[in-house]
Amino acid sequence: MATALLKKNHLFVVVEGEHLAAMSSESGKITFCIDSGATRSHVLSPSSLKRLRRMAPRVISFANGASAESKKKGMLRLLHNNGFIDIEGVFVSPFLKNNYLSVGQLLDAGVKTFFERDHVVLKKGGVVIAMGQRKGGLFYVDFKLEEKETCQEVAVRASRRAVIPITMDQAHLRFMHRDARALRRTQLVVH
Repeated sequence: MATALLKKNHLFVVVEGEHLAAMSSESGKITFCIDSGATRSHVLSPSSLKRLRRMAPRVISFANGASAESKKKGMLRLLHNNGFIDIEGVFVSPFLKNNYLSVGQLLDAGVKTFFERDHVVLKKGGVVIAMGQRKGGLFYVDFKLEEKETCQEVAVRASRRAVIPITMDQAHLRFMHRDARALRRTQLVVH
């Protein structure tokens, strides 16, 4: 059973006790914590990534000594006023409380990060592309994700140009979703 909970302009989805997504309800923006200590960026939901693929389980270690496993990775495309940033090798980590952007991976994508006492500034090519606020010792930035097609849109588009029409079950499989029968059995309760 899935539960959707709206709190402080963020939609949290919980499936079988797992925290899956933190998506801002304002203009489809997603909130990231900027992490100078992370070697990899992490997202809570696989739907945030392009070119999603399974990988051998990787153990993620945390500063407090805890650890967890990630089994999927992909490419994250973040939109800003002057274009977009692509970050490769982003892990899907549904066990975390936030989405995280690695400062190292931002640098690899040509983005410089400047921390001030109460805010953070991200620049690419000397141009400010994002600013965020410090909350409780952590720095948060909102980005917009590139809009993705839904399974239904993919099925309709593919059916129009294919000799053999694609079914909804095939569209769900392309997105690595559960099969349609399982999706129909899922009950979504909004509180």
